[in-house]
Amino acid sequence: MPEDAGIQSVWAPEVHEYGGRFYLFVTLTFKRPITNQKPVESADWPDLHERGTYIYSAGTPAGPFHPLKGASHTPPGWMALDGTLFVEDDTPYMVFCHEWVQQIDGTINVVQLKDDLSGTIGTPAVLFKASDAPGASSAPGEGKITDGCFLYRSAKSGRLFMIWSTFIPGRDYCVVLSRSQSEKINGPWADHKLIYAKNGGHGMIFESFGGQLLMALHQPNTEGAEWLRLYRVTDSGDILRIGEGLG
Repeated sequence: MPEDAGIQSVWAPEVHEYGGRFYLFVTLTFKRPITNQKPVESADWPDLHERGTYIYSAGTPAGPFHPLKGASHTPPGWMALDGTLFVEDDTPYMVFCHEWVQQIDGTINVVQLKDDLSGTIGTPAVLFKASDAPGASSAPGEGKITDGCFLYRSAKSGRLFMIWSTFIPGRDYCVVLSRSQSEKINGPWADHKLIYAKNGGHGMIFESFGGQLLMALHQPNTEGAEWLRLYRVTDSGDILRIGEGLG
């Protein structure tokens, strides 16, 4: 992006290897407001600004990375964020969050990507809502947040899980584990369970060079005080359990 693009913030970068290349998914928020009316008439409700996931490509993890197109891969006019790549049956998909700021009850959405990730195919589908989390607020005018979605297929059972983050009253920022009942990306998604409730989130699951399954997240969820935390993960096939932290 040029220096005068009006970018206000850069969030949630993650790099995926796909088809012999490396793809950077990143959320960009612009200073430009969008014209949608606030869903709640309140002076405390955040303003609506252009926000979306952009995809960049490079031949190596070190870059340089170049944008696949001059616009976001999330729909124009949406406040969307935290896009992640998932490949199912050789078909690439982007799973992302549609902001609570724009619709009160945030959602997790999925959209198919072109084979070269240069664009999307069709329109996004809603997989589930933030209010589906156990203990979520039931207040109709209170924001319900979806953040940091990441998918993991069990090496033991083949079951498809998703971790994502939200705020639960009395629990602060948490990580929720959800499972696809069909073991496919389009769900339906259910069995939503809190697996981490220590005011941290936006997790990703990976395997260390030593073969240990780990979850990375930031904690505490306090601006300017966040640290990378690593936790051991146990995959029983039926559920993922978060164990002791490293360091």
